[in-house]
Amino acid sequence: MFLKLLEGQDKAAHRRVAWKACSYATLLLFFFLIFGALLLKVFEVPLSMVRIVGGIILMRIGFALFLPSSDTASIIPKAPTGAGDTVALCRWRCR
Repeated sequence: MFLKLLEGQDKAAHRRVAWKACSYATLLLFFFLIFGALLLKVFEVPLSMVRIVGGIILMRIGFALFLPSSDTASIIPKAPTGAGDTVALCRWRCR
């Protein structure tokens, strides 16, 4: 998916986008590692509910990958030309 989104870009753009994506993912990981339990307690959400809803979401994504109904049901949005660094944000900007 990464290569398809950055098709036609040079290696520097690939490295830059990969670095940003990994940095953002690491920051989110550490944020929820530190504050995740606190957030669940504040909103009074039991961990079992998070597990069930997470399983449902993963199942829906899996079905969407194997049984796409049309071109608009694609998980990968159509990136505008010259997206470069904004591939990670394309989900919100491409709409």
